[in-house]
Amino acid sequence: MGLCSSKLFKKRPKKKKSRIDAEPPAPGRACSGHLPPAPPASSSGHEGGEEATEDQAVRNPDPDPDDRAQAFIKETYLRLQGPGVSLEGRAAFRRLKESCKALSIPPPELVFSRKSCLVSTASIPFIEMQKLGFSNLGNSCFMNAILQSLLSLSSVCSDLATQESAEPEEKSEGSHTSFSLLRSLAQLQLSRKDRNKVKKSILKEMEQWAFSCLPDFYEGKDQDAHEFLIMCLSQMKSEGEQLMSSRESYRCPVANLEFTVDSVRTCKSCGHRSTRTEDYNHLSLDLTPEGTLQGSLDLFFKAADLEYRCGCCSGEQASVTLQLSALPRVLVLNLKRFKFINGRMKKLRNPMDVPTELSLSCGETAQQQRSQSQDGGATYELTSVVSHSGRMFGHYISDIIEGSADGWLCLNDKYASRLSEQELLQKRAKKSYLLFYVQRAPR
Repeated sequence: MGLCSSKLFKKRPKKKKSRIDAEPPAPGRACSGHLPPAPPASSSGHEGGEEATEDQAVRNPDPDPDDRAQAFIKETYLRLQGPGVSLEGRAAFRRLKESCKALSIPPPELVFSRKSCLVSTASIPFIEMQKLGFSNLGNSCFMNAILQSLLSLSSVCSDLATQESAEPEEKSEGSHTSFSLLRSLAQLQLSRKDRNKVKKSILKEMEQWAFSCLPDFYEGKDQDAHEFLIMCLSQMKSEGEQLMSSRESYRCPVANLEFTVDSVRTCKSCGHRSTRTEDYNHLSLDLTPEGTLQGSLDLFFKAADLEYRCGCCSGEQASVTLQLSALPRVLVLNLKRFKFINGRMKKLRNPMDVPTELSLSCGETAQQQRSQSQDGGATYELTSVVSHSGRMFGHYISDIIEGSADGWLCLNDKYASRLSEQELLQKRAKKSYLLFYVQRAPR
């Protein structure tokens, strides 16, 4: 057994690889020499001119390795869509999936039809939706998830679109321009589908602003997405008030999230009532044993007793009731998944039944707020979910509605993938942390 026949080690003839069967590029390396030939451009017609332009862009050298790898995936993907591609294309498709895996990109969804041809269910939108992602600068997923959810709100983006015209006139050359969160959000919205380097510079500037504002925010450390959202809304509100002082027609994007809640105190001795109105831009809800969002809302608006010295009598007990007095255009709900238990902060993984539709109305009790939805009330539709996976230190992702029927996009830092509404509700039941609801337009 110590000796082996040389026949066992006889070299096999190398199989000549076709251009489309070439090996995918290694991650982090350029893929020159492995690009499959592009289909010939049409000599006439507008469509042919676009193909020629795209082919020329793919062949031009790009210093960014990830961009070269993306170009390889895109062109291979285009070739696999042709009706003449037989089952022999399985090998090419397998290598395409390996390329996606090496780059940590969700693989394209392809199926085989009965005619033994490859059929694409994602096509070019798969490549295009990857541009929506934001780079992780080092545990910056908390920031990416919040920004993705805010920029998925059409009313917020509409107000951001007027940001440039609302800015004051340019200062003299050489003068320092202070950081503006509203300006950065507007620039980020305009560059959502641009090269990753453009968005990365904007995100870096926003991250540095967050670290400079709060001492608890340290670069490279895990942070809380809810705290970052509160900080962003406060900064946007402050900047918006300054712009409104000079331009009356300006509308701050935070106005879409604002609403009012009345706190009604009733003396138990004489029945005297006093009302105080407070401004809100989100609600923080406790989790309930039944695990329903309506149950958490009922608990928030439930009457509570407290010690209160009445100014009309000697009574010292009163009941406090919270009630909605004005409804927001965008309702943001924070689920309290982090709680102190026995002196230690722990994460609650209670499943939450998140409804895709929610009805609210102004009223004195939670029951009235539900029953009066047809009289001065509103229906809200779920448009975004920020989830936290892991225990105390984990990872944040944002799911946003795509606009098509039953279509959602999972934005995980710079990567994007599709999922259905059913998948969303099942996978995020124990991880949902922030819910964004948009008021449906009255019919």
